[in-house]
Amino acid sequence: MSALAPRIPNSIAWIRQRLAPSPEHLLMSALAVDALAGALMSRLPAGGQMPLAVYAAMISVVLAPLISWYVRVRLDALAKSEAAKFRSLLDAAPEGVIGVNADGRIRFANAQSQRLFLYSEADLVGQPIELLIPDRYAETHVPIRSNYMTEPCKRDMGSGLEVTARRRDGSEFPADVSINRIQTIEGTLVITMIRDMTAQRQHRAALVEANRMLQIGLAKNLRHAEQMRQLQQMAQDLQACRTAPELFACVARGSARLFPEHSGALYIKAATGDAAQAVATWGPDAAELAPCTESGRYRAQRGSHSSTSCDARQQAVDEESSRAHDCPYDCVSMLDGGETIGTLRLGGRISASTRKSDDSHLEILQTIADQAGLSLANLRLREALRMQSLTDPLTKLYNRRFLDEWLARELPRGNRGHRPTSLLMFDLDHFKKFNDRYGHECGDLVLQEVAALLRRTVRQSDVACRIGGEELVLLLPETMLADALGIAEKLRGLIEALVVTYHLQTLERITVSIGVAESPRNGNSAALLLRAADLALYRAKSAGRNCVMAAANGMIGEISRPRRAPLRG
Repeated sequence: MSALAPRIPNSIAWIRQRLAPSPEHLLMSALAVDALAGALMSRLPAGGQMPLAVYAAMISVVLAPLISWYVRVRLDALAKSEAAKFRSLLDAAPEGVIGVNADGRIRFANAQSQRLFLYSEADLVGQPIELLIPDRYAETHVPIRSNYMTEPCKRDMGSGLEVTARRRDGSEFPADVSINRIQTIEGTLVITMIRDMTAQRQHRAALVEANRMLQIGLAKNLRHAEQMRQLQQMAQDLQACRTAPELFACVARGSARLFPEHSGALYIKAATGDAAQAVATWGPDAAELAPCTESGRYRAQRGSHSSTSCDARQQAVDEESSRAHDCPYDCVSMLDGGETIGTLRLGGRISASTRKSDDSHLEILQTIADQAGLSLANLRLREALRMQSLTDPLTKLYNRRFLDEWLARELPRGNRGHRPTSLLMFDLDHFKKFNDRYGHECGDLVLQEVAALLRRTVRQSDVACRIGGEELVLLLPETMLADALGIAEKLRGLIEALVVTYHLQTLERITVSIGVAESPRNGNSAALLLRAADLALYRAKSAGRNCVMAAANGMIGEISRPRRAPLRG
């Protein structure tokens, strides 16, 4: 037995070396050890014991491979479990994850990357990464990738680079790429994370567009608020205008501020006829605007492809022609009680597309026209009321109120400037007989004919008034007494030659007596001048009527002498 003991470890080592640690081989090794143990036990003397070294050797032959196999099985199972977990994490990632080896070939691709690029993993594994890059970038990508593998730049996961990626069908999309270089037992591996940026870009573009529209809307609101402020200020200025020329100038100033890029003109209809004249213009191209000669009514139309044109023929132009040819100007009407009194015209080649998308300029133009039309109508109404209060309704000559206002205003001004003012006082001779013989209608006709003769004959600066009954007054500014006497004699002769027919019957000859006075020679105030002319008229009546008499030389005093009624009429 002692001779056999050294050979036992060698036999055990041979068994361990020849048998692999698999379940079948472990069973065979256990049977071999059991046979060896039986042979040894049979050769032992009766009551003998096997050496401890032999027991240890036999145990190591069985247990060591068994333990090694168990550990390897557990490690393999654990590795497979961790690999499955890792792959599940990769497939659950919202980004595409692709592993690339040092040669630039794809090692693996998760489910999201397969969906992004429309490839299966089998189609991607082993292919160069340039398969997923457009051809125009693939050639330049190879050296960049090689340089990164040898000298990686400092790039961490999460830091992105926007590139253009290509799908299997050839379509391209913007991608955010993050890469990281790691070391594995199989060598260097680059983990690439890819995110489709199409939705983000669309969202970003939508935000940019929304911001742009917001800025446009804000600018439009600010511009509209400024326009409303200017319109309000313009309305106040129009209400403050006292004359039509002042109103026209106010419209031009306000329109130039509201439409700085466009020229324009304001046309007002004449008192008679439909012809309109330009009373105010603004802008450098105002002279190029066509004259306004139309007589129809026209208004700005919201939502139309063009405003109502002044030319009736342009109203029949179809939409296609309107889009092809821009209307050279827009015009809106000024109305007074439904009647067109003028036109506000805006030039500057406003395109049809601009009109269709934004016709606020027409609304503003119409607002200006409405305000200007209302202000002009108010001015005309005030002027009409003023003329009614200052004119005689029968003869259309100024009345006594106007005469007093004119003398109070102009006579001191002429005296200060050493400019004489002559006054002619008329009285129709035997006027009462026309009323008694033919009636008051005939007397009124005689007064109207004499008044019409005065309006036709006198200068534009002269002032003819009816101060009561058959008495008329003619003021001759900057006229000396001698010249006034000549004018009075001429008027007397024209009135005497006047032929008046009443009901197909020619009336008797009309004659007048005229008294002439000059300021400041015969009076430096209205009262003194009227008194001097009245005295001269009294002298003409006393001299037999139908004649002209001048006031006495020198100033007259404030005298109070009753007038002799029988000499009048």
